[in-house]
Amino acid sequence: MKKIVFSIILFSGFFVLHAQDNPFIRLVELTKEKNIVTSSRQFIIGSTCKNCTLNINNNSVKVYSTGAFAYEVNLKAGDTNFVLSATNLLGKNIIKNMGFTYAVAKPAEPVKIL
Repeated sequence: MKKIVFSIILFSGFFVLHAQDNPFIRLVELTKEKNIVTSSRQFIIGSTCKNCTLNINNNSVKVYSTGAFAYEVNLKAGDTNFVLSATNLLGKNIIKNMGFTYAVAKPAEPVKIL
């Protein structure tokens, strides 16, 4: 009986320590707050704590067991802003803002002078 109680206490302590991981958002690509891009298809790629949940503009994003995440966005011409929010098991969260400026590429022009 003492072993069971000790095991439960030990497991509970491990869970509480794991749950207290401070949330963070670490981006791999496009790490600036404002990014100028020439392609409408972009990916927000990064990592967060293993036990955190991640939302981008209030859309839930899958966080893998390693803490990695990837989110595809299709941009329209102009400015688009995203709010990334990571929350740990205890409810502590962190928010990071990032934005894209998508400029549609100009069509190629024929050579006028040789």
